[in-house]
Amino acid sequence: MMTTKQILTVFLLLFVMSINANNINVIGEAKITGKNISAGENNYANYAYIDFSISWENSWRTSSAPFNYDAAWVFAKYRIGNGEWKHITVSQSENQSESNTTIEGVSDGKGVFLYRSIDGTGTFTSNNNQLKWNYTTDGVNDSDDIEVKIFAIEMVYVPEGQYYLGTPGFEIGSFYEYPSGADDQYLVSSEDAISIGETNGSLSYKTNYIDGWPDGNAGDRLGPIPSVFPKGFAATYVMKYEITQVQYVDFLNMLTRDQQNFHTASNISGTFPESNRPFVMSKTNTPAFRNGIRVANNFSSSGSLVLFCDLNNNGVANEDDDGQTIACNFISWSDQAAYADWSGLRPMTELEYEKTCRGSEQTPIGWETSWAVDEGLRSNADQATGISNSGSANEEPSNSGARGNYCSLFHFGYGENNGVAKIGGPMRVGCFADASSDRVGAGASYYGVMNMSDNLRERVINIGTPEGRAFTGTNGDGLLDAQGLHTNIDWPSKFAKGSGGRGADWVADVHHNASVSYRYHVCTPNYTRSGNNGMRACRTAE
Repeated sequence: MMTTKQILTVFLLLFVMSINANNINVIGEAKITGKNISAGENNYANYAYIDFSISWENSWRTSSAPFNYDAAWVFAKYRIGNGEWKHITVSQSENQSESNTTIEGVSDGKGVFLYRSIDGTGTFTSNNNQLKWNYTTDGVNDSDDIEVKIFAIEMVYVPEGQYYLGTPGFEIGSFYEYPSGADDQYLVSSEDAISIGETNGSLSYKTNYIDGWPDGNAGDRLGPIPSVFPKGFAATYVMKYEITQVQYVDFLNMLTRDQQNFHTASNISGTFPESNRPFVMSKTNTPAFRNGIRVANNFSSSGSLVLFCDLNNNGVANEDDDGQTIACNFISWSDQAAYADWSGLRPMTELEYEKTCRGSEQTPIGWETSWAVDEGLRSNADQATGISNSGSANEEPSNSGARGNYCSLFHFGYGENNGVAKIGGPMRVGCFADASSDRVGAGASYYGVMNMSDNLRERVINIGTPEGRAFTGTNGDGLLDAQGLHTNIDWPSKFAKGSGGRGADWVADVHHNASVSYRYHVCTPNYTRSGNNGMRACRTAE
């Protein structure tokens, strides 16, 4: 007869997913070690260690400007038998790593940040890391049949510091310090409440565009912005890349069937299966706008489904050219919020967006993109006009000097007329960077965050609506409701009021939408899916 210790040894297995963004990889087979069950069944002293090694490309840490580093947000899920997947709570301070690695725990135990201990650049490999799991606090008994999966997302540390909002240009809805409306930017110097309006020293935003163009939906010009609203002064971790298609597939594959059905466009409920529309995000029978996420045509009528990437549309899952690292479009607001909650992250605010793009030491430039090129220096040569190695992990623009996937002229919808939309969908995240790239050449923000001004539209929390200003910056807890919706009450609801768009996308004009201070769409709630919407999440640093 097996003892409970033997049962735990047999069944507490770790199955590792190699997921998320630009070639981050959990190396080999992670395992459970160092089990302590001496306190007996269901006692909170029972714990084990999750052992894993990890590696990713294009890593850095620097003690000179911008004084930051990239990191991996590592979290784990478990299930008992064939039950639903649940989030693992790990120790805040009792995790272990090699000397080249820092593991930074968080107070709610929803994951850890792992990064270089000293300055360096290039591929970073960290071996023999251990996360301490007090599994009984998560409702696991020593005798339970357990399956565990570990995940990693590439992040960038954005340090605490003041920065400027606004622009000396005429970007629609851009911020300024009242009473000036032309070139007096607003300095964010703390996380204190910010007054809005027409009193000296208050934050305001422009009511019209040059020559009387309309201001879109920049907001109600009411306030204040409460002290609990994340303003970008405090340190944060931001996803280095937009969510990729393999990341979204990994998320879908951890959900119940009802939750999967809610977070896809095709009906995959089993009751009315659209087997002739297997590409579930675009609801089409072939990949649309470079989204290759699909389900098998003869999928099961019950139970969770296995979704996969198939950009080449040959029915074979996850081949080298199936688009796993292409940014995932057709993401609705509910999809974005659910992924952020499920992974222990949160949405980004529009103030954090400007800080992440511009940095703490840079004075705003008129019509600047996230890579700090003003309108006078931009040219159509910045635009990607073709693809090499399509769908593969080394996909890149075929034209040299490209630093963004966007339109070079005003656009009038999808297509390639007049040389407007060259690519026909999003590209691989971070595809403009290589080992020799500087910030401009890589299309990177001041802190090294990629594709903030191109590829797919960034959905953010706005300051121009009551629903947006109600956001207090709570992080996700790893739990979704039965439908698959996020459970944070301060986040905008599934109808997206309080959210809006910043930045350009592959069908948007770079000279306007890509500008860091451009706010035309920021208070226009969009809860639907489209081929130009993706997502990025962040987490408040502790």
